[in-house]
Amino acid sequence: LENRLTWERDEWFFSLNHSLTFARYRSGEYRGNDVPLVPRQIVSARATWQASEALSLGIEALGVGSSPEGNDFENDRAELPGRWLFNGEATWNLREDLELLLRAENIFDERYAILKYQGQWYPGNGRRITAGLKFSF
Repeated sequence: LENRLTWERDEWFFSLNHSLTFARYRSGEYRGNDVPLVPRQIVSARATWQASEALSLGIEALGVGSSPEGNDFENDRAELPGRWLFNGEATWNLREDLELLLRAENIFDERYAILKYQGQWYPGNGRRITAGLKFSF
């Protein structure tokens, strides 16, 4: 089940997205159990401000729900915990055909795991800053 709500006014754009997943085995030995590594919920909220004709700034919150660990078909082990991450970006239109993008992911350098398999935890990315150029022709 997916839901999306958006709102625009003047130079502001807001969006709220929600995904609810019921990933369960429908037959076999594990019938009715949750499928490992599939989060039950994902939520994102985003606000973007068009500061000028050339500059836009955005902030995003991303929440990923908990899920059974990688090989927990019985669903009887501790789950991979959910997490909230915050990201931001700035986009500059330098020319009609050239755009500069600066993005910061996991702004608060949250420690989290993206995978848990047989009790082993695999860490997610720490704070990451990327830059890019987009050329249209």
